[in-house]
Amino acid sequence: MSVKRIQILSQTEIDKIYDYPLFSPEDQCYFFSVEENVLAILKKFKTTETKIYFLLMLGYFKAKNLFYTIDYTKSEQDIRYILNNFFPAEHFPQKHPGKSSLTKIKNLIRLYFHTGDVDQQRRQIVKKLQFLVKFNTIPTHLLHQILNHLHYVKIPIPAYTTLQTLIGDTLVQEENRLIHIIDKYITIELDQSINDLLKSGGGLCYISAIKSDPKSFNKCDMRDELKKHEMIKEIVDFAKMILPKFDLSIVNRNYYASLAIYYDAHKLRQFKERKRQLYIICFLYNQSYKINNNIIEAFIHYVRLYDKKSEEAATKDAAQAKLAIQTYQQK
Repeated sequence: MSVKRIQILSQTEIDKIYDYPLFSPEDQCYFFSVEENVLAILKKFKTTETKIYFLLMLGYFKAKNLFYTIDYTKSEQDIRYILNNFFPAEHFPQKHPGKSSLTKIKNLIRLYFHTGDVDQQRRQIVKKLQFLVKFNTIPTHLLHQILNHLHYVKIPIPAYTTLQTLIGDTLVQEENRLIHIIDKYITIELDQSINDLLKSGGGLCYISAIKSDPKSFNKCDMRDELKKHEMIKEIVDFAKMILPKFDLSIVNRNYYASLAIYYDAHKLRQFKERKRQLYIICFLYNQSYKINNNIIEAFIHYVRLYDKKSEEAATKDAAQAKLAIQTYQQK
């Protein structure tokens, strides 16, 4: 299943990942080092040109986790380093290896790092994304995490468009998993209650009113908070039941909740019903704690206020009583 490719990185960020490598002398020494197992692989090639090409591709793969089509002009300094250190009697290569030799080079590099074939690599990437999405659904986070994983296991980085598609598909699959759970457990009454929040209540839509925070602890604002508490109580109870079944990380729950905050009622109505309900359920679960906290803080505020007033009144009464006693004693 494919979806429209999502924008994840800027062009500068893409270039940083995929741009042709430029090695410093220190990089050349490190990435073009030749161990015994590499020497054994070099013996599989007949021509020096193919051996040089292999060492270039291997070095660039170690550095960037990518298979590059070698540009002899861009790689001139690297080629001269390889010639000087490994083939001093040979001349600068004039032609590229043929298609079959290029395939052989890539397969030997895969074998060298034990990465499996292309299909196996894709399955590994998909499996890892399905694991990562449970913890964080933000596309940029998924991309950076999968890149870190690919570097660690030395699987070649796919084309950026491929990563866009794989991440997009993973996000859709995860969302569909959650929507299926809502479908399974939601009642007709709850379905209507959630949808009713997008209706207008004589001014602001109910969902917009629930998003707003009280400006103070005055009685009018606190009455509104109590109304919100009663309005969403049934949905919050449902959220407390269904969220454990979602198996969401706190990061993901907060992310879905943030979408309900970001989009206004008009935009939320344009989403598919279950999709917007997912966002609203997560939002109301989080918001219920804010509303409850506001009510508790208001209660504490008024208790302290009444304590202070009663203390002031008691002090005043005591002073008046003391004055009355003193006046009586002086008579």
